[in-house]
Amino acid sequence: MRALLENSLGRLMRVFFILVSLLVFQNSIVSASVSTMNLGLNPHSPVSEVYTYNEIESPVWVKDSHSGRASWAISKSKVGSESGSTLLNVRNAAKGIGNLKVPVYRVYGGGSGRFGGSWTFVNPKLYGKTYRNFAGLPNANSGRFLIKGKVNLRDINGFRMALPLDGNMGRLAPELLIDNSWNKVIWNPRNITRVGF
Repeated sequence: MRALLENSLGRLMRVFFILVSLLVFQNSIVSASVSTMNLGLNPHSPVSEVYTYNEIESPVWVKDSHSGRASWAISKSKVGSESGSTLLNVRNAAKGIGNLKVPVYRVYGGGSGRFGGSWTFVNPKLYGKTYRNFAGLPNANSGRFLIKGKVNLRDINGFRMALPLDGNMGRLAPELLIDNSWNKVIWNPRNITRVGF
């Protein structure tokens, strides 16, 4: 039981750091892709020119031919294919983060199907018999089966704490929202177990 707890907590921490990294990464992309409309000397008149402080070796803003947005180049002499490829590398990195696989679990049975919209990244077995109450499972969900799978980070549509349903407390289990989970969750029949939540 202790090994299971340590393994799940390790996964929880990895997912947490991935989500934090993603948020930090998104903020850095927003600040690195400033529109050329805001770079003019007069903020009320948009001008699409390359701006520089020094013509020889100072940083400049250049318009990217792929997206039409400005990107930062180290110097005027470095302007060219490098600035566009840097922006493309940022896009490729964002795609790579979206392809990270996150382990997901779903308790189902009775009136709740195998592929619903609510999943969790914490193994429900860690909660023991209290999972039904903590996760706010509805009465229609018999809690008879547990499926384990994985999903690309980009396919997770939202996060919230479990909602209280049918007298169950909820709010104590994290919930991932995955639309069309039958197409997005990668699973194996060997990863379906009988449980009694």
